Amino acid sequence: MTHRDRPDKPAAESPPIAHPSALGHSMSRTFGRHRAIISQAIPRTMKPNSPTRAQLENATQLHRAGARDEAVTIYRDILAREPRNADALFFLGIAHVETGAFEDALGVLKKAVRIAPGHAPALNLYGIALQETGQPDEALKSFHRAFTAQPDFLDAYRNRAKLLAKLGRNDDAQQTLDRAVAATGNAPEALNERGLWRAQAGRHADAIDDFDRALAVVSTVPALHANRGISLASLEQYEGAIESFERALAIDPQFAECHLNCGNVLRKLSRFDEAIARFDTAAAIRPDMREAHLSKGLAYLDLGRYADAIASLNAALSGPAPDADPRFQANVLSYRAWAHVGAGERSKALNDVATSRALAGDDPHLDLRLGYVQLILGDWAGGLPRYEQRLKLSERLPADIEALPLPRWDGQVDAGAKLVIVTEQGLGDAINFCGFIPALARNGMEVSLLTRATLAPLLSTVPGVGRVYLSAQEVPVGPSMSILPIMSLARALELTPQSIANDVPYLTPDPARVAAWTERLGAGFKVGIAWQGNPKQGNDPGRSMPLEHFAPLAALPEIRLISLQKAPGCEQIDVVPFRDRIERPLGESDTGGEALLETAALIAALDLVVVSDSMLAHLAGALGKPAFVALRHLPDWRWLLDRRDTPFYPTLRLFRQAIPGEWRPVFEEIAAAVKVAVNVSHG
Repeated sequence: MTHRDRPDKPAAESPPIAHPSALGHSMSRTFGRHRAIISQAIPRTMKPNSPTRAQLENATQLHRAGARDEAVTIYRDILAREPRNADALFFLGIAHVETGAFEDALGVLKKAVRIAPGHAPALNLYGIALQETGQPDEALKSFHRAFTAQPDFLDAYRNRAKLLAKLGRNDDAQQTLDRAVAATGNAPEALNERGLWRAQAGRHADAIDDFDRALAVVSTVPALHANRGISLASLEQYEGAIESFERALAIDPQFAECHLNCGNVLRKLSRFDEAIARFDTAAAIRPDMREAHLSKGLAYLDLGRYADAIASLNAALSGPAPDADPRFQANVLSYRAWAHVGAGERSKALNDVATSRALAGDDPHLDLRLGYVQLILGDWAGGLPRYEQRLKLSERLPADIEALPLPRWDGQVDAGAKLVIVTEQGLGDAINFCGFIPALARNGMEVSLLTRATLAPLLSTVPGVGRVYLSAQEVPVGPSMSILPIMSLARALELTPQSIANDVPYLTPDPARVAAWTERLGAGFKVGIAWQGNPKQGNDPGRSMPLEHFAPLAALPEIRLISLQKAPGCEQIDVVPFRDRIERPLGESDTGGEALLETAALIAALDLVVVSDSMLAHLAGALGKPAFVALRHLPDWRWLLDRRDTPFYPTLRLFRQAIPGEWRPVFEEIAAAVKVAVNVSHG
């Protein structure tokens, strides 16, 4: 989630079906900053009972009521008589700023601050006009003069901090807001403003401290509670976030943005019915809030209710002035493309991809999401270039990778060339794409790996891997060397689903370990099972399934069920009715490099593997072991659609949900296939 000063559009997150950032709450809910500038302005330099002041107050009332032109006429009349009337100059400057006539505003405001150098609102407005006319340094000076003249004038601090941030001077911006807090005596609005700044800088714990300090002074401001909730959600403290949102809504039940934020957190917790109810409430309060329809559509997308998702996303597109915000429209279309994929409407999905891309600007999240649509539909020529956008977003590459002064490999296979391949993302991703290394080595390339310690022992068995490094500092940089993140091999090699060689096995388990496991396990048809992937992976919801769905396999007396599951997930064994049928030979909490070698050897000693879409599916495939993989209705792009096989691993067989969320038919089909495999093994 992100904090905003005012309502803004949710920034779509990355692939393939992701939670959009919730709307930031409106600061206007707290302190009235949504009002026009004129509503905050009062005459400052004239005597209370002067006739001119009465005339000016009449003009400002007209101005506030929307009769700006009439007010401007009066301001000009006053200035015709009193050209040094700083208040009239100031109000005329307001009118120019409101209409975007910043050059005109400069002239009158420059006169105003010369006549009244301590007129803080005029200095602040003059700073805005200077900024809008491309004079940032002078604008900073004017904002500084404003809060020097009036130390509790928060708008000037705020405007200076924002401009400093825009100029990349973040430390100075922070100092300006620190000064605002001190100068205003820890005023709630100043604390809130600094809290917003800290949150935008990722300092959510500090931001929460500011919001709490503000709430200790004034606990009845809904946006302060909402701010706190957004930062708590950013720290993945979702229950606390919901509590803060509920407090905000208890004060103001019509706080539409807060309903939306709360719904987005509920969606993260897979509490979809509650989330959808919140989105409906937000839309009822604010019929123009297209973001509520977007979030509702994404909740339906999570549930696999594709027709409902499309209807909600259509509503997001049909709001007021849909063409006024092409980036928002592009995001909605990208999600609708996914909904069309789920509904089996390939041509509509590709149409949305094309339209979305035409509307979008430079948005890596959006481009990556569109790439996933193309990839799962088999258009790898179009999707793989967009898949490279992940490198702008991912935090899973080694932190010091950019320190290596090596060019990116362009896909040109030259004998004797040296390539450093950097593993990324999850364990299964690295195992999957290591399958392309043997072909590179056969063509004369010298390939080394930069990877994590967990993977190093296993991946060192890949044919063609020379050296394995655990940090960039270990890599000896020399001539004819290049570097590439491992998932970029697909684009560099211009792969298509038809061109993958699927040359397995390319991982080799330790023979001694395999022999030990074979002896330890003994006789019988041994089926390794796992049901839970890494829950920290963004695509885990729907990918994993509860162990209880393996019941049809447990009902087959002719097989032995061998757990391959690591924590978390293995705790489910203790609560299923068929727990006595499951053997647990592995250490369930050990996930180091030696543990992965043991798992590989154990899989090699089995007859069959039945798993969810997880690292173990890739490991079994890379070992050339027969495996049945249970896939959700809309799976990872590498599994494509409507196929029983996969171009990556010839020994894998795919079992797909026909109905989103329905695992029972999948495992009934798997159990029947296992029974056939047992009969075949018995001759």
